[in-house]
Amino acid sequence: MRKEGGLKLRGEVLLALDTLKKNPLRSALTILGIVIGITTVITVSAMINGLNDNVLAGIRELGSDTIIAYRFPWASLSRPPSEWFTRKELQPEWADD
Repeated sequence: MRKEGGLKLRGEVLLALDTLKKNPLRSALTILGIVIGITTVITVSAMINGLNDNVLAGIRELGSDTIIAYRFPWASLSRPPSEWFTRKELQPEWADD
């Protein structure tokens, strides 16, 4: 039983090598595609981790006793209402020390 499994694997490996010999361009392009895909995933993952670390470092630098206030919402997908533009600008002396 074990011998049959070994023969089957050997036959599959020989078939794969034969296919590689018969279609070298297809094989090279497939390997190139796999390499590009793996490189892209690793690069994007590294960039996301670096950006995440950078943002966390910036937040830690502010400290736990810092509040940031804006005159307008930080992000809005809709058109801002007119009353936003009549709001007074924030003054540093309004903050408690």
